[in-house]
Amino acid sequence: MIMFGVVMLIIFALTYTWVTRGFLSSLLHMICVVLAGAIAFGLWEFLAHLILNRTSSAAIMGSAWAIALIVPFGVATVILRVIIASVVRNTAVAPGALDYAGAGICGLVTGTITAGSLVIGIGTTRVGTDFLGYQPLDYGSVSLQRTGGLPIVPVDRSVGGLYAHTSEAAFQTNESLAQYYPVPSLMAASLRMTDGDGKARNTAQPGDFSIVGTYVVGQAGLQGSALLRDNWVPTPHNAVTIEGESYSGNQKLLGVWVDPKPSLKERAGDIIFGEGQVFMVAETASGERLIRHPVAVSSPADPASEGRYGRWRFDARGFVALPGAALSPMAFEFILPPDATPTAIFVKGIRANIDDSEPRVFASTGQRDSAIEAGSILPGGAASTPLDASESTTIGDGRREADRRDLQDSGISV
Repeated sequence: MIMFGVVMLIIFALTYTWVTRGFLSSLLHMICVVLAGAIAFGLWEFLAHLILNRTSSAAIMGSAWAIALIVPFGVATVILRVIIASVVRNTAVAPGALDYAGAGICGLVTGTITAGSLVIGIGTTRVGTDFLGYQPLDYGSVSLQRTGGLPIVPVDRSVGGLYAHTSEAAFQTNESLAQYYPVPSLMAASLRMTDGDGKARNTAQPGDFSIVGTYVVGQAGLQGSALLRDNWVPTPHNAVTIEGESYSGNQKLLGVWVDPKPSLKERAGDIIFGEGQVFMVAETASGERLIRHPVAVSSPADPASEGRYGRWRFDARGFVALPGAALSPMAFEFILPPDATPTAIFVKGIRANIDDSEPRVFASTGQRDSAIEAGSILPGGAASTPLDASESTTIGDGRREADRRDLQDSGISV
């Protein structure tokens, strides 16, 4: 794994460098790095949105989250180091063994935080899902699952966990990092879980979508297996959590209506969601924070028919919403414990807070499915838009090519 080698090289190089500088110098630099990490993670979302709002370059958009984390980390480290150097002009020297041991520990912490911040930042860029052999998330047999990430030294998880924890402790703020990004490394990895193994668009821009309503099935709790059924597929969906755990026991299903804007489309005109690019953060009554990915999505069943909706299981690597057609709201469905309150939904990195104080309530999946079939599933004030085919041109006769075994439908008519 190349990424693992890069991480070890950074940690070793920085540890060795600061061992040669002495304990107190290494300690002061470590303090600068710890504070720089807090500054970078604290500004991460704000700066990423600022960059995304001010550019139309696909390359910059694809790297916005990395730039917003790595650049402030480096700049803050340099500034803090300059301030420390101007204040503390000379440092004492500790006894020999203590000097080397202390310097080594401080250098190790400095290297770990530096490497972890770089890995998380690089992990948000528009690169392959297994870039440099680093793939913390992958699609299992039924759902997206954590695969372990970096072996031996999981600097991405440890550094992300450190700043998520301290955002509610030593570096506490009104809107903490942990509140919206309880596992920052997973958020980073999910961005590049795009269609085509990382080839599709990895980020959205603020304003690319809005939340237009929610609905809940089994508000007081139903068996998880019952919530994973619908009227169209007789067998239940064997979806699991990102940790590989089944949705057993009492659960509820929460559907969140996302209204996409034209700016969310790919260059080819489609809206494509990779398996990790939509997720929810929720909090239970005991304070546990959960990350949940959708188990299904409800969307228009036919781009040329107004009001016809269907439900599609998230049991494949990607979902294409109305290829080339007009835009319509779609509802992503998540399984949560009955006492969990949704905090926010993330769509290609962009956060939208959820207010589910007045969700539409269905007693069972059957009631929800009846609403889908009747075309009454849409929230109030939202409506699907039929495709305008008034200026379209028909190409081909719609018959299948007999010499093409990969064409399994009845042909294509555009």
